[in-house]
Amino acid sequence: MLRKRMGHGLLLAVFLAVPALTSPKDGQAYNWSTVIVDAATPSTFASIGVDTAGNPMISYEDRFLDDALNFAICERAASSKGNCDQTGDWKTVKVEDPAEGEAGWQASMALDANGNPVIAYWSTYYGSYSRIDFKFATCDRAASLNGNCDQVADWKTVIIEQPGSDGYQTGIGVDGAGNPMISYSTGHPPMLKFATCSRSASTHGNCDQTGDWKTVMVDPTTDCGGSSLAVTSGGDPMIAYGDQTHGALRFATCDLSASQNRNCDQGSDWKIAVIDSAGGSTGYEPSLAADSNGDPMIVYFDWTSLKKKFATCDRSASAHGNCDQTVDWRLGTVDQAVDQGYNTSIAVDLNGDPMISFNSDDYRVKLAKCDRSASVNGDCDQPADWGTETVDYGRGFTSVTLDAEAHPLVAYSADSSDSLMFATSWLAPAVGGIAELPDVAGASAEHAGAPDGSAWRPGNHAALGGLLAATLVALTAGAWYARRRWLRQRP
Repeated sequence: MLRKRMGHGLLLAVFLAVPALTSPKDGQAYNWSTVIVDAATPSTFASIGVDTAGNPMISYEDRFLDDALNFAICERAASSKGNCDQTGDWKTVKVEDPAEGEAGWQASMALDANGNPVIAYWSTYYGSYSRIDFKFATCDRAASLNGNCDQVADWKTVIIEQPGSDGYQTGIGVDGAGNPMISYSTGHPPMLKFATCSRSASTHGNCDQTGDWKTVMVDPTTDCGGSSLAVTSGGDPMIAYGDQTHGALRFATCDLSASQNRNCDQGSDWKIAVIDSAGGSTGYEPSLAADSNGDPMIVYFDWTSLKKKFATCDRSASAHGNCDQTVDWRLGTVDQAVDQGYNTSIAVDLNGDPMISFNSDDYRVKLAKCDRSASVNGDCDQPADWGTETVDYGRGFTSVTLDAEAHPLVAYSADSSDSLMFATSWLAPAVGGIAELPDVAGASAEHAGAPDGSAWRPGNHAALGGLLAATLVALTAGAWYARRRWLRQRP
């Protein structure tokens, strides 16, 4: 299986000048609080969601120890400070832990309207024979033992398909009726597929039987290098995916009400558009979200320019009303920096403003945000439209979601330990804002000598934040910064 291996970096810096921190583009920074959710489990493929009560949930794979599918949840009302920023606030469970094999590869999670988590993932089994399963896991919180899905017995899992070969990045969404929809890829080369289940028609009402699922080949013409799925408020599924055959970003959409069986399970139900083929090597690791109008927004990485890009379409103004034409789309670059867009994830707030989490080449987890009403063309297609800030030092797959008040919540892996991390910004933005944290608070020998994270690790952020705030007050306009970094290995 494909694995991305990212090394450790050594970072040195002194503080940024105050004027540079308060530029209009940077705007106000969030007041981030970070916590180790699961220190015992080296994590990857983190996927985050939040229910209407503001309770965050994360699915993730135990990357090295048990190779298991894991789930974590925090009940805000019961958390020690009301914001899930303490490790003890979180409950974790191994949803599937095969004795011989791996579960949770390329896991992706969504929540239904009742806050019940559903997860799509790959499992591989070894032993006397080997097999690869594409699977689905679900939990009914109301019927779970502790009401939070933190017990193995709370979960139901099912094999959707046994394709004989593992696939790439999956996407999952849920419509208003709680029906799960999944994008994935299988075959040699892998081709884009779609799976859906009608809960009301399923055997046990929870889609936990293979026969409950309908699958279809959406695009058999491309080598699909990863996909992301979103569902509109009307229940229409949309998929963004990488076309490795032609080095392009593609988009597939289905009008559920007009589809042959009213479930988009026929290839002819789907309309496909090439969004971006410039440069011949783009569309890598797409992440898709839809705003309240059903307008799709996609963030993806362009290997030709080594930049993260953004694509959006106004369905009401598109040629056929479904964004299935290349001319329907507006493309832009989020920023001009290179190697700043790995492991991206996107969420959209109620105003239609997109937020993006991603990794940079110096092992930071970052957040980029665009205010569409203040953007140059109203569609966030200019680098000047975006403000970017550092959330924490970390690596691996990032995942971002927004609560009802548009506070971004981010899941990711710690830089030094691969522990599962959670960052929250329920607190108000810091007055004046800090657009970019310095790489390290001073160029002390302690920090310089600890590339393995023994002296510089996420657990030190609270103390570092206090030191940074005190130091910034004393800085003058003549302060400058210098930094040195080890270059990141290519994935």
